[in-house]
Amino acid sequence: MRFDCSLEISFEMYDKKLTEIVNQIKKGRVRPSRVTARTFIGWFGAQRRSTYNVHFIRSILKKYHLVTKPDFDSVWIDSTISFELEPQDDESTLDSEIIPDPTYRIGKLLSANKTPISVKPDAPLSEALHTRAWIET
Repeated sequence: MRFDCSLEISFEMYDKKLTEIVNQIKKGRVRPSRVTARTFIGWFGAQRRSTYNVHFIRSILKKYHLVTKPDFDSVWIDSTISFELEPQDDESTLDSEIIPDPTYRIGKLLSANKTPISVKPDAPLSEALHTRAWIET
């Protein structure tokens, strides 16, 4: 297993961002910021959501009493996530425990998050080929 040593180096970056988010939430701002999952894990120096990286990020979120909605590990990497304070009551403790999803969801794929491009049925073949060539570049 390869560990990403750069995660601990970026303390200043995630500390500043998460402290600012907590302050915004406490001031009553409902959605202090929305960022992509890619940007969010980048705050910690990570490029992938490996088991170690996800565990490390979750432990930091727990220190700040934050959770992401939707969970940063279960969405497409370029989907947006927002932040909420962790639930405080005892009954929601079980709900707040995040159990990793063992399946790779279609929603995590780039093609599942793009609008299909099509041509009209009576369009000439050259238009379809031109559209396909444009998409591939």
